[in-house]
Amino acid sequence: YRIRTFDANTGNHDVASGSTILALKQGDEVWLQIFYSEQKASS
Repeated sequence: YRIRTFDANTGNHDVASGSTILALKQGDEVWLQIFYSEQKASS
């Protein structure tokens, strides 16, 4: 599964949030990718 949230607010207080529930099995991996303000997200 790939779930993406992006906050395009250019002010000094940016918030992007959300939640999901995944049925994971032993051995599954969960990765979190964080974009910094210098990076641009592609659509």
